[in-house]
Formats: sequence, C-alpha cells, structure tokens
Amino acid sequence: MRRVRSNTPLQALTLLNDAVFVEAAQALARRVLDEALATEEGRARHLFRLCLTRPPDAGELRTVTDFYRRQRRRFRSGELAAPLIGGLSCSHLPPAERDVEELAVWTTVARVLLNLDETITKE
Repeated sequence: MRRVRSNTPLQALTLLNDAVFVEAAQALARRVLDEALATEEGRARHLFRLCLTRPPDAGELRTVTDFYRRQRRRFRSGELAAPLIGGLSCSHLPPAERDVEELAVWTTVARVLLNLDETITKE
C-alpha cells in the first residue's frame, strides 16, 4: 500500500493532534536537550537531522530558530501551558533540573518538523 503525498490542512491537523506524534515530539525534545549543543542553532540542527536525516540549509535553520523564538515568547507570556505541552501531564517526567519551558518549546518545534511532508514520506 502506498500513501499519497499531501499537504492538506486535514493531514496536518490529523498528525499534529495524534497522540503518537505528540509523544514522539516530546521524546525528541528531551533527546535534543540531552544530546545537542546548548545553543538554539545547535539544537535546531540536531533536531533537523534527527527528523530529516540531513542538515538544514541556512534558510531552513533560520526558519526553525525564528519559530523557536516565537514559541518561547508564547510560553513566557503564559499563552501556552508548558507542563502540558512538554509532557509533564504524562508519565514521562523529565529530570527535576530540566527547564520545563525549554522542553515545551522544543516539543512544539519538533511537532512542526515531524509534520513536514519530507519527514512523513520517503520521497
């Protein structure tokens, strides 16, 4: 069976709200915080490579880091609930010393990269 390539809003909503994709994004965020350089660019590059198996070009890196900064502002303003998005409502609690807000921000970035057509299809 072959999945037809699509970037429709319905596909995006289905994947972004699927519990498995949310948990995968939370796990990727934890992995990025544990393994990558402690800079926005270092973490973005690592996450990009984990999702797409290739390094980002300059424009892609800029897009990911800009998105990261916008999401960080949303969490700091209280618009989004970091414990819920970062996975603290689940049984996968991060270590106590981990920044819950940072985990939540990288979870949102991971959700976007996991939802890319290039990540979903193998073409």
